[in-house]
Amino acid sequence: MIENGKGLIYNKLVMKKTIINILTISLCAICITGCGLNKDDAKSNILINDSSSITERIREPFEANYYNIDELKTAITDEVNSFNASNGANIKIEKVAMAEKEAVTDVELIYGNSKEFSSFNNEILFVGTPIEAQSSGYDLKAILTDVSDPSKTITTVDIMAMGDYKIVIFDYSNGVFLPEKVAYKSDNCELIEPNKVLRTEGGLGLSYVMYK
Repeated sequence: MIENGKGLIYNKLVMKKTIINILTISLCAICITGCGLNKDDAKSNILINDSSSITERIREPFEANYYNIDELKTAITDEVNSFNASNGANIKIEKVAMAEKEAVTDVELIYGNSKEFSSFNNEILFVGTPIEAQSSGYDLKAILTDVSDPSKTITTVDIMAMGDYKIVIFDYSNGVFLPEKVAYKSDNCELIEPNKVLRTEGGLGLSYVMYK
């Protein structure tokens, strides 16, 4: 099994026990379709869409002798339907499949917004303006580096004045794709691609990125 935070459905299945126990699952990868994402990417990722909806595509290694894809479909469907009904949410299941050649399952979920993602997965993810972030209770006492010129940084006063930017706040341990290029980022995340960041291994606190 993998450590907590590495897999969202894993957390649901094993850590939170809110979906039926489907034998032994080791979730290690999410891959998103969309802005700049290679569909063959086997790394765990979420994609923030232009509409601020969140897409995740979960690729889960399995042993064919032990894994039952039908049970996975039932478990995810039951959990998503229950969550939607209880929270007035609109999480959609786009795909629950098995890629036998790669020995992975392929699950794609779409969340209406970052709040739904956070609530369903018990992880922190916020997408909005700096003012909206502050109103939601997030501490914006951060120093962010200008990606185009690493010698330049911005602090809280600067961030709060940037109303035409979106800020993403997260503790998700895998890759995060943005709909636009990353403009600013905190030191505890690494720029992987122009629109993709990844929390550094062992990074402390929340990670922050901004885009326009």
